[in-house]
Amino acid sequence: MMKQMARFFSSILLILALATPQAHARVVRVAQWGQDSGYCGAANDPCRTINQAIENAAPGSTIRVGPGIYGDTDGDGRIFSPGEESRPCGGWASIVCVDKKNLKLESTMGAANTVINGTGSTSTGVAIRADGVSFGKKGKGFTVRNATRGVLLDADRITVRNIRAEDNTAFGFYGEQSPGQGHYVLIGNSAVRDHQGFYFRATQNEPYVTRFSENRSIDNDSFGARLFLRSAVTVEKNVLLNNESGIILKAGGGAVVKNNLAVGNTDIGFSVAKWGKRGSVSLIGNSAARNGSFGFHLTGIDKFQGNVSTNNDEGLYCLTVKMQIVKNSITGNGSYGITVDRNGPGAAGIVLEKNNIYGNGWDSGNNCGLRNDMGGAISVRKNFWGDPAGPGADPADNTCGSPVTAVSPLKKPIKVKVKTPVF
Repeated sequence: MMKQMARFFSSILLILALATPQAHARVVRVAQWGQDSGYCGAANDPCRTINQAIENAAPGSTIRVGPGIYGDTDGDGRIFSPGEESRPCGGWASIVCVDKKNLKLESTMGAANTVINGTGSTSTGVAIRADGVSFGKKGKGFTVRNATRGVLLDADRITVRNIRAEDNTAFGFYGEQSPGQGHYVLIGNSAVRDHQGFYFRATQNEPYVTRFSENRSIDNDSFGARLFLRSAVTVEKNVLLNNESGIILKAGGGAVVKNNLAVGNTDIGFSVAKWGKRGSVSLIGNSAARNGSFGFHLTGIDKFQGNVSTNNDEGLYCLTVKMQIVKNSITGNGSYGITVDRNGPGAAGIVLEKNNIYGNGWDSGNNCGLRNDMGGAISVRKNFWGDPAGPGADPADNTCGSPVTAVSPLKKPIKVKVKTPVF
């Protein structure tokens, strides 16, 4: 009798296990050969669409997507063909809607082989509207293309990694902060041929984008990256290539901009401004070359060290009262090498020393390595001006504007080594 009862209850448990929806699985799988159902997602029964996998998944699950094209699979601008998908997402028309907390979405064969295709100008590619979501992983990302906004972030604690957003009509990556949102980490992503590459705008005081590293922004019509952040952020090892402007950053105290590269942008390479008066903002080890206007345009920045600016229209423009400009190489820029300009009252506290400042002013003919617009004399120490004797006529760079006292000029150039990424 006991054995019969045990067999009976074992049968009941087996039936319940088979009837349990895939929502209780920790891994839900998607493949182009799959079939959507309320139970799909197992290795031998994958879902066909990413949205169905999200619906079946429990919060905290991992969704693994096989290679292929998802969304508008045939590229006709409509979602009518078998296996195609779209889903409204909190007021956003989207191809994929991620609306469950702590999901992890990753591909099995990387971004080049896993494409989420939009319908042109009428949809967001991937809308993330749940906290704690991770979209992509090193070597396991996605390509999101042909949407208005490629990837939309609209929640808290989101990580986006190894995602390629290309040919989107408005933004590659987009977010505007709402209360309680932020703590975004973007690593190793690419924005290519979008209108704007990366756009994030803070409207609250809590942290928003906290890390922006190893991203690529290439051939975008407007900004490569435009980040308006009220708090600190680490911006490191990014490449901004052939956009209208490279990176436009406004950040709070504690922000660090380090080892980034801006090349061939038709306007500014780096435009960085400090938000508020607390803390410091530093630029260290960055490189700007062949940008159409400024290599670096800085407002209220505290420290500029170990950077290289060459062959831009103007190398470095600083709107400041107090700033350290130390151990940089500002050479071969068409108009001015460095401009220091006043943006507030009080005594100027410019520390400008141990820099290379030569070969500038070749296009304008002014031969001006340093333009002093502070409204009073400043003293600069131990810089190399292209000649051991200090500022003057070619081959040295001269100074212009208000007086400059060039104390103890260096006899030879200093070595400046940047560790910017290759492209």
